[in-house]
Amino acid sequence: MRTVCAILCAMSIAVGVRGQIWTPTTLNTNYYWRGVAASADGTRLAAAASQSAGDGIYLSTNSGVTWTQAETPPGSWGPVACSADGTELVAVNGGVGGIYVSTDSGATWNPANVPAEEWTSIAVSADGATMLAAYPPDDAGPADLYASTNSGDSWFSPTNIDGSSIAVACSEDGSMMAALTYGGEGESTLIVSTNFGLTWQTAEPSSSEFGLGCAADGSKLYAAGTNFYVSSNWGATWPSPGPEAPVFGLFACSANGSVLMGRGPGDNSFPIYSSKNSGSTWISNNVPPAVWGAFACSADGSVLVAAAEPGGVWISKTPPPSPQLNVFSANGEVNLSWIIPSTNMVLEQSLNLNPVNWTILTNSPCLNPTNLQEQLTLQPANPAAFFRLVSQ
Repeated sequence: MRTVCAILCAMSIAVGVRGQIWTPTTLNTNYYWRGVAASADGTRLAAAASQSAGDGIYLSTNSGVTWTQAETPPGSWGPVACSADGTELVAVNGGVGGIYVSTDSGATWNPANVPAEEWTSIAVSADGATMLAAYPPDDAGPADLYASTNSGDSWFSPTNIDGSSIAVACSEDGSMMAALTYGGEGESTLIVSTNFGLTWQTAEPSSSEFGLGCAADGSKLYAAGTNFYVSSNWGATWPSPGPEAPVFGLFACSANGSVLMGRGPGDNSFPIYSSKNSGSTWISNNVPPAVWGAFACSADGSVLVAAAEPGGVWISKTPPPSPQLNVFSANGEVNLSWIIPSTNMVLEQSLNLNPVNWTILTNSPCLNPTNLQEQLTLQPANPAAFFRLVSQ
């Protein structure tokens, strides 16, 4: 039986907040999992282990049901990031202090031409072309950021920033980048770039923020820690902090920035909190106490992944939210778009909303990597038409 998930006929659809149900994967719970990544549709996952008995990158092509270990060089691995389709991956090999890149879904890995350092965070654009990585200084010197705009073939150091780089993020087209640097005494500084990392500038807030995330198109930039901040212009201005948020450290968010997931404060274990309204309200997730060290999220926010060190890799799968079907018409054409769903969807058309008069459109949508949306342009033969997305 097919279920209608979205319909476009001059009305909007509201999606309520639902609790999360988490289940462990089959990955070893004794390993230290220090990195996870997810493709836009949530089907391809990567998890990085840092444990002598199980060092390596583990891959899944079925949303975490089964896993295979990739053939990687020896060393302790994590963090890890991937492109929207999961074919391009970049991961830190802590054993040699290097960064490795795969352009074939993890089948082969090649070392990047970067210094041997203790890299702490990485980010990658939707097409895998733009990569951003950071490592803290050995002493009190500047922290370094390195960026690549050619899928890791070459790297450049855009700037030196005082303090330890503790988090990085970038928009899905790679043009907008952000990094949090920790200067000691509980203070951190947010720096941003809007030209693929060529130049950087300081952006407020500057306090005790340790989590960083952004919407796919850069329309929302989040900083979480002692306070929770949201900027709608990539850090140029920041409204006053919203309601007090329980997230303190690492977190991930959906393509439109509505679904957020983060780690709460703690000593030897941390809770997980999530939001489905861009951080206005948060719910506690029913997960065992653990040192949660990495998070990932599908584009529509229905697949959440969390990794612990130790504790295994856990996944939460909720029914996909009703996709918002966007429409724009001009010059006799209709342009449709929707965020990449985590379930198989087809686009249907009707001329009169008769329940039996819906037909499947065989036109294939194209992925827009700047916002992780599927897009389709049509030239309807009739002046009026209705469209809907239907799950298969």
